[in-house]
Amino acid sequence: FHLVWPQLIVDSDHALVIRLVTLDLFSRESAVPGSYLQLKNKELMDIHDSNGWDGFFDKTTVGGNGLRLPYNDKGSINLEPGGFKRTMFEKRPNRAIGRIRFDFETDTSTGVGRVASAQWVEDVDSHSIVDWISMGSCRRCPGEVELTPWKPLAEVVAMLPPKLGEQFLRHESTGERMMHRSLPQVRRCSLSPEAFPSSSSCGSKTYRTSFATDACGTSSCALRAGGL
Repeated sequence: FHLVWPQLIVDSDHALVIRLVTLDLFSRESAVPGSYLQLKNKELMDIHDSNGWDGFFDKTTVGGNGLRLPYNDKGSINLEPGGFKRTMFEKRPNRAIGRIRFDFETDTSTGVGRVASAQWVEDVDSHSIVDWISMGSCRRCPGEVELTPWKPLAEVVAMLPPKLGEQFLRHESTGERMMHRSLPQVRRCSLSPEAFPSSSSCGSKTYRTSFATDACGTSSCALRAGGL
């Protein structure tokens, strides 16, 4: 089954993060004895040992072939004798089932969001095939729509695997992951490059300035201490 969330617009990077976090949450809940996901995971694995969550949430949906449109079949290319290629269809096209309404709430004891209810509000006969195909399309042209505002929480960042060779440090007070430890000899100021001199002497040291401008045009500068 595939769920389409039409109100959430993401790019390929965000989609990958969402999948990784989903796998992490499902794996954690599956480790809780007697939980629904623990029982469901056992049921799936009893059918075949390839039915783990990593295969259940197909990674090709976030990088690769993506999602097929409703009522479209899946084809594969077979190499026949003589080197001829032939497209073979599986004859099992996707089809619409209906629409589910999810309501969310915040757990007052933990402050974590959770699903309050999930109800079927439409079935396959609620729309025409043409409309289901249109609603099932996940692709958007660049610049056609804006991405949904994105600000991963600390708990989400903690679930993400590091890149090759990447190492994280823990903030001494908050415990959050960070890439670099702050250095006391590096200072920051909010002055513009025009308002800040090219160098500033302080005692026996000379502070050399370097400037960086973000995508919004806001400038920041860092002072790094160096010998005379």
